Amino acid sequence: MAFHRLKIAALTLGLGLGVSACGGSSVDKEVAQVQRAVVDAPAVTVQDVSTVSGSTSTISGIASATSADLTITTLPASGTVRIVKRDKALYVSGDPGAVAGLLSLDPTKLQAVGRKWILVASSDEPFNAISKSLTPVGLVQPFLAKTPTLTSLLATAASKETAVLSGPWQGDGPTNGWKGFTSLRVDPATSLPRSGLIELHHNGDIATRAAVFSSWTSPMIVTVPTVFVSYASISA
Repeated sequence: MAFHRLKIAALTLGLGLGVSACGGSSVDKEVAQVQRAVVDAPAVTVQDVSTVSGSTSTISGIASATSADLTITTLPASGTVRIVKRDKALYVSGDPGAVAGLLSLDPTKLQAVGRKWILVASSDEPFNAISKSLTPVGLVQPFLAKTPTLTSLLATAASKETAVLSGPWQGDGPTNGWKGFTSLRVDPATSLPRSGLIELHHNGDIATRAAVFSSWTSPMIVTVPTVFVSYASISA
């Protein structure tokens, strides 16, 4: 199930939110503006929660195109993992089960590592999928419908107007019978996402994912660990 990100190993969130030329409809123009705004933004703060089959997975932290500091927690199983990213390196630490799942490692290989930081270099096999997912583009992409419609909402006097891009959900891989919808609420003044929602159904089961995006204009500074072990030395 492409949506099933609750196994931390399935962290790849779907890519492809590039800036491209679109047609002349208002929906196409809005999508193009959102794509461009997300790509150009200095960074984003995210709080992302997924639930399915009694499990809950959260992503929280801040990310830019080249850096990130995010914590991922999956309960009741796996636990918590923290990922610090800067340029061409990832640093991973956390509960051994969560780290093993994220890096597709045999848990026994982590017994001697414990909760030490693990350096994943750009030449290491897990780097690309994880790195590209932990960017503003990777975090927003799952909520952008493949064939969206555009509506406008004015919720309350305390809430600003939002443009809503919504439509049927389509996963980037096999969906295994899961169907539903996705929506992305956008600030019409900046074209930057405020929140996203996915709701899926299959054989009476419900899976949901909701995210809040904020602080798009704030630059980020990441401090990387100075003591770590290399992924290459563990996976060999």
